[in-house]
Amino acid sequence: CATHAALFAQLVTKGKNYGLHTFLVQLRGADLKPLPGIEVGDIGAMLGENDSTIGYARFDNVRIPRRHLMEKRQHVTRDGDYVKGPYPGSMKSADKSKQVQKLDEKMLQALKYITMMKTRIALSQTAAGALSKACTIAARYSCVRHQGFKDKTGAQQFDSPENQIIDYSVQRYRVLKWIATTYAMRAATQWMLKRRHEVERNKIGGEIDVSDLPEVHATGAGLKALCCCMAADGIEDLRRSCGGHGFLMSSGIAPLEADFKGPNTTAEGDFVLLSLQTARFLLKSLEAAQKGESLSGLTQCLEPLKDPGFNPAVSGRSYLNLRRATSVEMFLDYDYLLRLFELRTMSAIYRSGKAVKESFAQGMTIDEARNIHARLLYTTVKSHVRYFILSKFAANLQTVEDQQCLSVLKQLCALFGVTDILEGE
Repeated sequence: CATHAALFAQLVTKGKNYGLHTFLVQLRGADLKPLPGIEVGDIGAMLGENDSTIGYARFDNVRIPRRHLMEKRQHVTRDGDYVKGPYPGSMKSADKSKQVQKLDEKMLQALKYITMMKTRIALSQTAAGALSKACTIAARYSCVRHQGFKDKTGAQQFDSPENQIIDYSVQRYRVLKWIATTYAMRAATQWMLKRRHEVERNKIGGEIDVSDLPEVHATGAGLKALCCCMAADGIEDLRRSCGGHGFLMSSGIAPLEADFKGPNTTAEGDFVLLSLQTARFLLKSLEAAQKGESLSGLTQCLEPLKDPGFNPAVSGRSYLNLRRATSVEMFLDYDYLLRLFELRTMSAIYRSGKAVKESFAQGMTIDEARNIHARLLYTTVKSHVRYFILSKFAANLQTVEDQQCLSVLKQLCALFGVTDILEGE
């Protein structure tokens, strides 16, 4: 059982609230019993896997030493003053020849974004991994399972050869759709992880552009929400595609559905609320674009909106040089799909921003306006995140050297995009 905890709590000193900070708190004494004022317990059985226990803690007038605030980036003096930076002398290197370098404000802000991104990236990667397992099981099952006689003209159909169920077009579409989604999710999460590591490696003395981190952080919230929901839906669809075998725990896919869905779609908050965090950033980006301010990342698609008369629904296609599809082959071109997704994202953000602005002008508070249009904002976020995922999948293809692999991956990239067009909102 845990004897100490890293506790997140509001730091208030001299009547001023400095927000959420981390404190080291002792939970139990030498006898392993909870200390006075501390109540701990288990929350009980959960949906899905229960091999990891999750507990709760309740604190009633518990006092801890002032220095038990984790002080790497701030500390509180004896007089109760809140000071940026570590406690004097506490961050000295064991090697006297080395000096601990102070981070500049820009990098401090960047590291705050990175801290919040870590769990969301990890959960998105977990989603991609779980969906990969389900795809492997369903694809193998679909290839070895035979059902439906090939020759139905003879008198003795029962001894004639049967079809592999992967040969049925709907079954093949169901399996390949989720395989394409898995590769797309993996490309996006690997890019996020690489970006995080770049910032962490260069946090002291490194020259690195961190202007895109607000967008990456905001998109990370939507990415976690969408990836976990897509994985949960995909695992269940693939489980059903295995017929009666998907009902058996021995299949591997049946327990996977319950074990993934429970903790992963719930952790870090409800997927709608996480998506609305991304929506707030997109609305701010729209305002910045309309003011002619610089944008980063995929929000650069909003740059034409600095023209007050620009309407993506009217002029978006001509701006992106996006002609209407005249053949199926055009939808196999992921560059064409990327421009379609860009147009949809631009149009969705413009429409959402216009709706919120009109409601605000009618006397609603900004929170009321966002709430009344939450459904529209949520679908806008899905458009943006899917555009983000497709763009990272497409960019990842540029690094593939094996031409046979590249040919297959291009088709999977196109399938991910086309699937969203067919089934998306």
